[in-house]
Amino acid sequence: MLFSTTLLASIVSLALAAPSTPKVVTFPVTKHHRDSKFAQAHLHTRQTPVSIANQQDYYSIALGLGTPVQNFNVLLDTGSSDLWVYNVTDTNDCKKGGCAFTGQYNDALSSSYVFLNDDYSIHYVSGSAYGNWGTETLTVGDITLEGFQFACANNAGGQVGVMGISVENDESIQPYQNTYPNFPVALQNAGYIDRLVYSLYLDSQTATSGTFLLGGIDYAKFSGSLVYLPLADSGGMDLNYNSISYNGKDYAGSGTATLDSGTSYTYIPDQAFQALASALKLGALSTGGTGLNYIDCDSDVTIEFGFEGVTIVAQSSQLVIPESDGKCVFGIQSDSQSEGYDLFGDTFLRNAYVVYDLQDSVIGLAQAEYTTSSNIQPVTGPLGN
Repeated sequence: MLFSTTLLASIVSLALAAPSTPKVVTFPVTKHHRDSKFAQAHLHTRQTPVSIANQQDYYSIALGLGTPVQNFNVLLDTGSSDLWVYNVTDTNDCKKGGCAFTGQYNDALSSSYVFLNDDYSIHYVSGSAYGNWGTETLTVGDITLEGFQFACANNAGGQVGVMGISVENDESIQPYQNTYPNFPVALQNAGYIDRLVYSLYLDSQTATSGTFLLGGIDYAKFSGSLVYLPLADSGGMDLNYNSISYNGKDYAGSGTATLDSGTSYTYIPDQAFQALASALKLGALSTGGTGLNYIDCDSDVTIEFGFEGVTIVAQSSQLVIPESDGKCVFGIQSDSQSEGYDLFGDTFLRNAYVVYDLQDSVIGLAQAEYTTSSNIQPVTGPLGN
């Protein structure tokens, strides 16, 4: 989820003493389901933002801002780099308690808020939103950071704030402005983690939570070995893929996709999707508002996503999604619904264990294991095969 904004650089300082090495920080992420009226505007920036509507499932992380603490639940997003929350002044998007769960920030109630500027702006395909940049005391679990830069939106669609954890080069700043330490960088600067690495494990479709692990890898959560691949560019979480296959046939060829936890579904090249839809005998678009096609709930569908040196296998249990009316939809859609960008969202990520090494600009991939077992090891140096 990538937004175009204006900001001033800030200094992130440590409020509490950082732990001694080795260092691993673990946060639970909670899965949520919204009805078809929920539309999370999802922006993907190169030159043109992309709007993905009707995102029914998303993963949130709990955090606090301010002194005394004001509590929030925000979408955890590997496709953007900024933390933003709703301002208490946004009475339009948050009317009738629409932002009660995600929270609304009130700077008048905090003694630690510092205003930076009012140049925060998000440019949507279908509109814009505006707000303020400031710094605050941020608390996430046992972590406390002072002077953390964040944005406070006066108006924005979706009714959920966002914690962006992508690379600094993906921050929503104007070309003439400098990057600032976002959450992963701030943790490293403060000494909470040794290396700018985090791992994401969303668990299965039926699970209600996953794990966001900073500074470490949980070796119990995947099978085989992690294969590390270079980022396709320095501006986001894009990887080159070799194939998207079903029943032994490659439907896509090579391409580039964003591994994006802020997108509920997976969007592949239109030509590939149309051929795949024909092979799977997909039905019409759901009337439930997902923007996905109906599929028989008993369908046995295995899609293989091929990368250099590793294949992630997505099973029916992760791709055939039940709706409230008893029907099912297929969790992959054409990139004509995403302005031509290929986005490997949650229906892909639930099948993979993903390690994001922002320090060396590589991503590690392995097949996810759905287990309660854990074997967490800290990362203190470069990763590789």
